[in-house]
Amino acid sequence: MIYTEKGGSAKPHCSGPGRADPGYLCIYGAFGFDVGEPEVFNYAGGSFTQGASAVGFDLEWPTNHSDSYEAGTWTVTAE
Repeated sequence: MIYTEKGGSAKPHCSGPGRADPGYLCIYGAFGFDVGEPEVFNYAGGSFTQGASAVGFDLEWPTNHSDSYEAGTWTVTAE
């Protein structure tokens, strides 16, 4: 899983919205208000650990206001 923040440059395996190299999930931030780059967690093994896993992931954005938000899109391509 690779996150590309709004206005950020393309990252390896994630060249832009609608595109992901085979075997990759790319999440593209599009617009938002007062949020930082998200932290990625997974719940494999019964507790939260950092990073994505084969069973999923959780993204948590740091915020400074109760009305903060982030919106975007994602693309995944099977191997």
